[in-house]
Order: sequence, then C-alpha cells, then structure tokens
Amino acid sequence: MYLTQEKPYRPLLIALIFLTLPLALLLHEIITVGLFRHSGLLLTFQNGQLRQVAGWDDAIVWFICGVFGFFNLIIAGGLTKLAYKKMMRRHFHYALFLSGAAACAAALVVIILESLLGSAALGGMRQGGIFLYALSVWILAMLTLPRQLTRAPEQPIIFHKMKR
Repeated sequence: MYLTQEKPYRPLLIALIFLTLPLALLLHEIITVGLFRHSGLLLTFQNGQLRQVAGWDDAIVWFICGVFGFFNLIIAGGLTKLAYKKMMRRHFHYALFLSGAAACAAALVVIILESLLGSAALGGMRQGGIFLYALSVWILAMLTLPRQLTRAPEQPIIFHKMKR
C-alpha cells in the first residue's frame, strides 16, 4: 500500500488524544452559557456577566479529568486503528462514521462509569456529553484525516530509447 504521506493518521491520533475532551468542554460551555444562558461546568451567566463557577484546584475535578482522559486515550487509539484499516479520507461520511463509533464507545464508557460510581457520577450529562464528544470527534476528523490515499503501488517511470 502506497500512501502519499509517510504517517497519514498521526495528526488524527494526536488531535483525538489531546483535543477531543477540551473541544467537547468548549462546545458545552458555548451551548449552555452562550445560547441558553444557564450555568455551565466552568462558567455561569449572572447579572449580565460571565463568572467562573468551579476552580481547577479541586482534587475531584482532576480525578474526573484523569478518568475521562484514560478512556479517551483508549477510544482515540481504537478510532485511529479503525480509520487506518478502512483507509478513511477527509470526507463527510468517513467523519460521520468515526463520530458514530466514538458515540458508541462513549456510551459504553458511560454505562461502565454509571454502574461503578452510580447514576449521579456524570451529573445528568449522559446524552449531552455523548453528543458533544461525538461532535468533537467529527470536527477533528474533518480537520485531520488525510486528504488522499491510494492502494496503488509506486511505479517507476522508465524511458526507453527510440530504435531507428
């Protein structure tokens, strides 16, 4: 298999590992605080001003970030391997397929976490969190999947001398 890039899925893997959860959190804050004027996870809208709700110095916040980061690492590796096996390119239907697979994997993680920690573990963000995670995977897939791939072998061009 000849690929036009040396490691075509490395940007997808790096983006899924490091940017999926922050992008999902950013989308949540934009939708919750910006559109609906409710209290988000980090920001709230009070008296016409944005205020910070939670601080990053809480140990529970870091534990939750570590747990979700660990599961995100597993899901990102699986999605990258799936994209490599299917030779996915930067098209709408490939990114939609990856986001659907991410939503299924995130739903499985949610079921595991809720069975271990109880139904209050996610704070009522089960469906919304899965949707935002899948949306962030779709956005990152549309930005980082390789543009062109081919299965054709690399063929050298040989010029023969003309016989007279």
